[in-house]
Amino acid sequence: LNSLGVLHISFSKFDEALAYINKSLEIREKINDRFGLSQSYTNLAIIYTNQKKYKEALDCFEKNLPLVEEMNEKQMIAVNLDGMGHLYTLTGDYQKAEASLLKALALAKEIGFKRTIEVAYSKLAFLEETRGRYKEALAYSNSAYQYLDSAYSEESAAQIAEAETRYETEKKNQIIQVLERDKKIQ
Repeated sequence: LNSLGVLHISFSKFDEALAYINKSLEIREKINDRFGLSQSYTNLAIIYTNQKKYKEALDCFEKNLPLVEEMNEKQMIAVNLDGMGHLYTLTGDYQKAEASLLKALALAKEIGFKRTIEVAYSKLAFLEETRGRYKEALAYSNSAYQYLDSAYSEESAAQIAEAETRYETEKKNQIIQVLERDKKIQ
């Protein structure tokens, strides 16, 4: 059900997504699926953010944070704090926004989660731009760009390595097939 909700999110069908994810949340609460609950709360926060229902989105993140902290899922904690920070910016609570985003950034750096580092820097840039602090916004934007470039470079290198491995494997399989055919002919 949660996956169906995510699918509807990707097509911006938020009301349908909400129905599926709320049903998923209900089931996950009954069976005490902590990880699943966390996924559902995150997805609800995404829906509410897209619907500009920031208070509801923030409520979901606030329910989710203790879950991910209890599971010690540092990556999920960082993503959750990042989402909260962005919502605090959108609602004008700049002090809480800054605190959440800086915590998310520190945690993402601690675990080497480059995508969240880049996103946190981008959201800090947005926060500072919203505050009218353009010098700080530019500095955060530059940092975001550096991590974006680094993350995509690593991702590209991994994709190239995977393609090379597939190519070499396929080439070896073809050689084996040729040798087996030759053996049968003899």
